[in-house]
Amino acid sequence: MRFLTQDQIGRLEFSPSSVSSCKRRLTLLYHGGYLDRVFVPVGAVCGFGRGAYCLDSKGAALLAREDGLTLADLDWRQDDNDRDSVFLDHLLDTNDVQLAMIASTRRRRWGLRWTNERTLRRDLAKEKIGDPLDPGRLLSLIPDGYARIEAAGEAHAFAVELDRGTVEEKRIRQKIRAYGEWNASGAHRRRYGVDSLRVLFVVSGRPSRPARARRLREWCEAEGGRSLFWFMEHDHLAAADILSDPIWEVAGRPGRHALIETRPPPPRPRSLPALR
Repeated sequence: MRFLTQDQIGRLEFSPSSVSSCKRRLTLLYHGGYLDRVFVPVGAVCGFGRGAYCLDSKGAALLAREDGLTLADLDWRQDDNDRDSVFLDHLLDTNDVQLAMIASTRRRRWGLRWTNERTLRRDLAKEKIGDPLDPGRLLSLIPDGYARIEAAGEAHAFAVELDRGTVEEKRIRQKIRAYGEWNASGAHRRRYGVDSLRVLFVVSGRPSRPARARRLREWCEAEGGRSLFWFMEHDHLAAADILSDPIWEVAGRPGRHALIETRPPPPRPRSLPALR
């Protein structure tokens, strides 16, 4: 995940009762040179930045040595730690989505395979998609993340788009058309071997998140997108199960829906008194 806040690391690896242990461990790793730390400014003038931890050179060397790898095998460079606040905000919010999926699949013992944007950029850089509105134009398509979930014998595929309201409408509409063609042409299935695909827009970063989500939905519907595109505000991640709770809006459908419908376990049979 490359950058994680203390809160995110706590949710991933520590219990709610061991917050102080998480903080102490990170402090020791930072001062020992295994982790580096950067601060991401917040929007308020007098607000404090949130710290994000990342791998430092000593930690990278340790991981490579323990796994019998070279630093090149880790795909890690010291320069990667020098990122601007826009990149970090976007990545940390995307990591929240991944963490929510990890928590949900762990509870149910479902399989999860997450591919990050960096890997997707390498895998899909040469894959171009024809624009349905302009056959002579080729579009590139790089999701912010891609998740494959194995649940009760079924495979579910999700392309994740973290929207902070900074991309203009024209580019969003092009991406929507590209996703539609990627799915309809079978290119997604040929690439990842999964028939089903849903594109998840998670909206964050501004007070007008519900309005932004509504506009995204309108743009998807205007481009002919139905059921393929799902929408949620980032704030819902903290209080809900990202996979099974009805927190998602869907293009072309009313109400809110769950990504994966789960059935409650059947009631246990009542025990009968022993025969005498």
